[in-house]
Amino acid sequence: MKQVKPTGCCPPFDPLPWQEKEITWNNKPFVKDHVIGFLHIPLNMGSKVIKNMNLITAAKAEAPQQLILTDEKSL
Repeated sequence: MKQVKPTGCCPPFDPLPWQEKEITWNNKPFVKDHVIGFLHIPLNMGSKVIKNMNLITAAKAEAPQQLILTDEKSL
């Protein structure tokens, strides 16, 4: 398996703790937003992450480990 280098922004995703696990999202806070993309390049991801992290912080809903899920559907 290829080693992922840190970017300085976020720690690289480690899939091992998630293998063979089932996660139930009942009664857990969740933020949903839309990022504009063009040719598989997200154009406003940074501003959306900042906006949503401010909302999470204001709601005092920070998690010990943050997780961002994306569904890339650009042309």
